[in-house]
Amino acid sequence: MKRLTLIRHSSNETGVYGVLKYNGTPFVVTAEREDLCNDSGRSCIPAGKYLCKKRLRRSTGKMVFEVMAVPGRSAILLHIGNIPKKASRGCILVGESYNPVGGQQAIQGSADGYREFMQLLANDNEFHLTIKEVV
Repeated sequence: MKRLTLIRHSSNETGVYGVLKYNGTPFVVTAEREDLCNDSGRSCIPAGKYLCKKRLRRSTGKMVFEVMAVPGRSAILLHIGNIPKKASRGCILVGESYNPVGGQQAIQGSADGYREFMQLLANDNEFHLTIKEVV
């Protein structure tokens, strides 16, 4: 089973920003809601170790990975999006680079970054995710 590591490297009122690594190599960037003590729908999830499982996202009809067993939370996904406060209710957004969107701190190339993420895991139904804080 693959093991991925999300390194959170910066945080401010707009969100929490990181890089997702596989075998020690960064391959996509991430953006999450700001840290509000794991408040459901408004906060990033706590750092830690999680199992992620592939499932169908009914709203889009596309496959996504869900972060399982987040204390007090459910339906935490890795998916496409640019601005954490607009595109996430506590999920992890995946992209290619950091650049402002409409004057707000954001990630860009989300569709390409997500495609790269899903290609890496094309033959996997689950993976281990470790989230580390360095901020």
